[in-house]
Amino acid sequence: MLDSKKKLKIMKYKLSEHGDSLEKSAASFVNKFLINYEEIWKIYIGNKGDQTKATILNYPITCENLRQEFWEHCYTVLESCILAYNIKKSDAFIKPIIDFDTYENFNKNLIAFFTYIGRIIEHIGIAGIKIGLNINDPRLNKFYLARNIVIHGKVIPISIDDMGLIKFPTFITTPSTSYGWPNKGKIWAEGHEIHHDYVEETLDKMISEILQSINDIFGQFLSLIHDELKKTNSTIKFEYNSSNSQINFPGTGGYSGSSGLSGNDDLCKIQFSVSQSKE
Repeated sequence: MLDSKKKLKIMKYKLSEHGDSLEKSAASFVNKFLINYEEIWKIYIGNKGDQTKATILNYPITCENLRQEFWEHCYTVLESCILAYNIKKSDAFIKPIIDFDTYENFNKNLIAFFTYIGRIIEHIGIAGIKIGLNINDPRLNKFYLARNIVIHGKVIPISIDDMGLIKFPTFITTPSTSYGWPNKGKIWAEGHEIHHDYVEETLDKMISEILQSINDIFGQFLSLIHDELKKTNSTIKFEYNSSNSQINFPGTGGYSGSSGLSGNDDLCKIQFSVSQSKE
């Protein structure tokens, strides 16, 4: 017979065991690069096992739409970080360019990488707006300018070394910088006169800085959420049920789908801290 005085073990959410299919597969990635994502998820989202978020006791029902929308944008950031990282980790930028097929593969991956970079920056900003945080991170701003050069600019003048590895000109990534390859205004001949960097090395540094920045911002989200849950005496309820477990792709379950509520954000009784800026 169990000792009635023995305290029951308090179950807590763990991404590798209770996340959805994407989150479980990304658990080690999150633990290495985006640990604050899991810390938010454990106290503010959870998972009932069927891809729907857990109940937060004492949490105003009128705020559920806000919680859902905030999380959909955070989830989009996570997915985009993983996909950008995997593109960088592939051989797309270290495979020698020997014909048009290998160039095409390089080019498609370059466009995709910067598309995900833009998606990361846009959606982390929207997530911040949802909880009153105005994000102004210089690291992200400069990479968004780089994204505009690749996505909206003309074909970038490249060079190929003796090993077939690609270099491109240093980008102009701050409004005050005049040296480098811009979104518009220079012809290819001028681009070839600019210092060229290896694409693989540039993107490796970029994704490392972006992941660090995103984790820092998730940390700011976490602090705000901690404060508000404490203020309202709200606690997440452990509701994971493995019998409900199913494999869903993002957008087909409760995480990225409708919360089933039609409340207006303006009715939310939780008042997150006033907007802040990260200089």
